[in-house]
Amino acid sequence: GILEQPSAPRRVLRALFQEEQAAFPGWEAESGNDSQIDLFIEREEAEWRQAGLILAPSMFVADAVRNCDARSGPCAIVPYGMDGGCRRANRQCRDEPLRVLIVATVCLLKGIQYVPPVVSGLGNGAVFRLIGADRTLPRATAELKRHVQFLGQIPRSEMHRHYAWADVLLLPSLSEGMATVVLEALASGLPVVTT
Repeated sequence: GILEQPSAPRRVLRALFQEEQAAFPGWEAESGNDSQIDLFIEREEAEWRQAGLILAPSMFVADAVRNCDARSGPCAIVPYGMDGGCRRANRQCRDEPLRVLIVATVCLLKGIQYVPPVVSGLGNGAVFRLIGADRTLPRATAELKRHVQFLGQIPRSEMHRHYAWADVLLLPSLSEGMATVVLEALASGLPVVTT
């Protein structure tokens, strides 16, 4: 059969999370019950071995599957698409700070902990706007709010206004750099800086 692997394997995500949590204590709570995560990992990897073909949305995911279990079925890359309804914004040159848009779940795996030093390094040369569901702990959220305009979650129908506001989209993700938001930003005419 064919199996879709929509994101990096849980084994990889857990290792990345633990590494970042050790480097940035107090940013995000534990990701869950280790015994339940272990069971999920076992099941996920057993499914790969039974699959005749594994569909992955990116090379990152396909490589991660292969690195976790060499006995897995073959992987094919089938990138996610989008509906194509994005409006291309008319951008004009202006003598203002650079407008940087970040759209992601606000968590360690999306690299949000690396944003405050970047903002500080740019000084008044850029304005950062952050959109996404917040998984960080209160102290980390307060730190982010000192550096960025933090809007939280917004309806998808309002995203076009933020793409039009921005000069560039930043996605510092540690677990995937080809999210749908990247495609939407490009379709809106925004350059993208991502991992």
